[in-house]
Amino acid sequence: MSKTDLSNTGPDPVIKPGKRRYVLNPDEESQRLLFRPERALCDESGLLKGAEERGVESGIDVGIQRGISIGEKRGIAVGERQGQVKVLTRQLCRRFRISPTEAVARVHSGSAEQLEQWADNILTAQTLEQVFELKEGEQRLPEYIQMP
Repeated sequence: MSKTDLSNTGPDPVIKPGKRRYVLNPDEESQRLLFRPERALCDESGLLKGAEERGVESGIDVGIQRGISIGEKRGIAVGERQGQVKVLTRQLCRRFRISPTEAVARVHSGSAEQLEQWADNILTAQTLEQVFELKEGEQRLPEYIQMP
């Protein structure tokens, strides 16, 4: 039997609304059965649920990427600060022969801008106090952090 020969497939799928006679080919019949209104509602809610799930997954992916980006930036900033503190502490200990404990306490209290200024100052300072001298516009450190 060829694909186009439908004579031996049993009764013709016929729908008789009123006086008209409609003959549906098997593809149309399959489509009619598949796309009933109640099935369409199920399919639509399934599509919506699938779209919602994809949207949630996409949102999670975006959130993860943002979190990674923020974490990387914070990690870089922390790493830079640790490096500045380490180098400046070592320079202070070697140049002015102070204990690492004294240097660490002082250096850890500084802001990023102060660390940069102190790193510049150590190149020309003759005394420890000159390293930590305030330049115009700088803030003074709290009393409990001041070097003796």
